[in-house]
Amino acid sequence: CRYIQLHISNIQDEFILYYAGMRPTEYPVEVKGEFVSPNSLWNHIYDVSIRTLHLCMHEHYEDTPWREQALYSMDSRNQALCGYYCFGEYDFPEASFDLLGKGLKKDGYLELCAPAEVPITIPCFSMAWIMELVDHLLYSGRIEPVKAALPKVKFMIDSYLANMEDDLLVSPKGKRYWHFYEWADGLDDPGIFRGDGLETKRFDAPLNTFFAMALDSSAKLAQACDKSELAERYMGYARKVKKAINDIFWDEKEQVFTTYIGDGCKPHYAELTQALIICAGACSDDRVSILQRKLAAQNNGLVETTLSHSFYKFEALLQGSYEYATTVFDKIEKDWGYMLYNGATSFWETIKGAND
Repeated sequence: CRYIQLHISNIQDEFILYYAGMRPTEYPVEVKGEFVSPNSLWNHIYDVSIRTLHLCMHEHYEDTPWREQALYSMDSRNQALCGYYCFGEYDFPEASFDLLGKGLKKDGYLELCAPAEVPITIPCFSMAWIMELVDHLLYSGRIEPVKAALPKVKFMIDSYLANMEDDLLVSPKGKRYWHFYEWADGLDDPGIFRGDGLETKRFDAPLNTFFAMALDSSAKLAQACDKSELAERYMGYARKVKKAINDIFWDEKEQVFTTYIGDGCKPHYAELTQALIICAGACSDDRVSILQRKLAAQNNGLVETTLSHSFYKFEALLQGSYEYATTVFDKIEKDWGYMLYNGATSFWETIKGAND
């Protein structure tokens, strides 16, 4: 809101404009978390990050405060995790997650946004909703939202289990399903904008890693509700899915995991695919080391992770040790510093900013 444009019509005489401005309507939170570093750029990045998050909080979390103002489960998971640290506030995310849960459909997937009726949905975003419920339990300690959501979670997971083959979830077919993972080459499924849908049998590594993490999360939710048998059942399926990911998607020649398996699928290697598989615990320890070195390397031949999903790359690099901590901080300084040096007063959805 740097500019206001006024259109005044049908005025015959002079008039006086006393004031034109914006009246902020912001959700009431206080900054409680603290990050202090000798590096002034890091401190500035932190402060602008908090401001950016606050700008995305009105009736619910928003993917952007300017263009869409829409609530998505993938975006809101990132936002809530950051909010727990900087705001220490749990009512706002709880209300957002409850709203998303009201969009559950008969196929076990949520509406793309909430509240909304959209002809398409993103399958992995529904699984991120289950994951953010566990995050909320972990940080807030509140069990009542879990008890309220568990029947929906069970319906969703059982729907996905019914569509498994060879211990993997088959990517759902049809024009309803947008197989989007991030705004990167080969991961944004551009055909959906032409009205195309997946028509062949395909297995997606990113979808199956989110499925594995959703199974783990569902087991934790069930355990929190004293449903031990259900928790054990979900953990058993999670182990099978993780083993299948490790066995089927690994490309021995390239020493990385491929993104897609199926008729007509070309080899596709992405940082996000490797990062998600590490985060899901779906590969052997020796492969984790190989992939971490690859993720930390410049010009590694993989499709680069975008801003919003760098969370998973950073989590993958920090698994087990702080060996790659400098790599993570250097990347934050490079990308988020780039936005600041280009005049950003709140951070962008993608590194190209308004040009995208």
